[in-house]
Amino acid sequence: KLLNSSAAASPAAQTGGASGRALLGRAMEQAFATLSSDTQEEVRRKQREKKLTKLALRQAAKAAAAPAAPPLSASASASVGAGAEGIGAGSLQKEFPDIITLEAYFGACPYGRFRDPNLAPTEANLELLLSILKGKDKQALQLNQCNYFQFSGPKAALWDPVFNARLAYEGFFTITSGRGASNEPLPELQPFYGVLTWDNFAASKHVRQTLSRLRRGGREYRLVVSSSLGSWELLEKYQKDKHGTNWLTKQYFEMMQKAAADPSVNFQVHCIDLFAAEGERRPVAGEIGFSIGKVYTSLSGWTGERTAEALGTVQLVLLGRWLQQRGYVFWSLGHCYSPGMEYKRQLGHRIYPRADFLELLDKHRGAFRRAAGAGFAGLADGDVGASAVLLLGAEGEAGAGPGDVGEGEVPAKDAAREPL
Repeated sequence: KLLNSSAAASPAAQTGGASGRALLGRAMEQAFATLSSDTQEEVRRKQREKKLTKLALRQAAKAAAAPAAPPLSASASASVGAGAEGIGAGSLQKEFPDIITLEAYFGACPYGRFRDPNLAPTEANLELLLSILKGKDKQALQLNQCNYFQFSGPKAALWDPVFNARLAYEGFFTITSGRGASNEPLPELQPFYGVLTWDNFAASKHVRQTLSRLRRGGREYRLVVSSSLGSWELLEKYQKDKHGTNWLTKQYFEMMQKAAADPSVNFQVHCIDLFAAEGERRPVAGEIGFSIGKVYTSLSGWTGERTAEALGTVQLVLLGRWLQQRGYVFWSLGHCYSPGMEYKRQLGHRIYPRADFLELLDKHRGAFRRAAGAGFAGLADGDVGASAVLLLGAEGEAGAGPGDVGEGEVPAKDAAREPL
């Protein structure tokens, strides 16, 4: 409003034609320069939101006009995989958009939270709930317009490690609700999921630019896997300093540790920290996530101070390379709406509706109960991924191409790592 009123009061506003528009543009620039840095940043943020909303609407209109994709045939669905299993590599799969607005995301589940005081947190009740959601009757249609499914019972049962691991296995992205003693898990069966497959990751211009910069820079980074409380403490400090709260509480983290310590359960928790140099004792960025079979899911991340090195982006891109090299089929990035989660779109994610995501997860997760030592051997505590190895070219990888960061250019500052 200030910009418009300032420009309208200028002589440029009274002048028609191209010269008038040029004068008006200069008047707007002058008015913008008088704003505080915080106000300028807010104006830029609103402009980005408006641009992204327009893009999302164009993509939605394009998708609505396109003919519906036929269901996958048995032979086609058998080819849906990633990495060695080839998701998107010549398979007849659906086309998924790369952007969805916050309004469209939550608008898909207008009923929001479902809570039944008689729904105790047991695996049997979870199976009952899932079977109802798969139905075609009125109850199923109503329940499918919910995204939060909250169980009722004593605290020990709500925080049971195996039950919460089973929720993750079934595709729930659990956050927490309430404060202090009333804090409890809030499982979400998302209406849409951000899914990153390796073909889309390799094709991302943002990823290619980052890889090109890392290869030229020559600085050695390393990713280290742990499940230590120290990594959670770094996340806790970042989230509370930035947002005033951290939904991934200490109780939540310790619950995941206990679930991962059970060798009979298909669930592993991972703290993945980025170190900027050999011998460096303090990480510069990191995240906490979990894996179910050959599927890795990010939960929440953090970075240190923003620098031109964009260390949060470095951590994400190197992690993508590492997951691919270690045989993970795809990377679930959790919430996927823009503009809040725009950095996930830059990595190359696609927006999968709930049913499509659960179908893909079911294909690659393996059995929930397993014998000790059985199943996919993914990342484990103590594993180290050196950037020199992670940057090695993969067969068929798209190299640096037009639009990649050129010599002497400085990459954009790192996007804030929001809760994933």
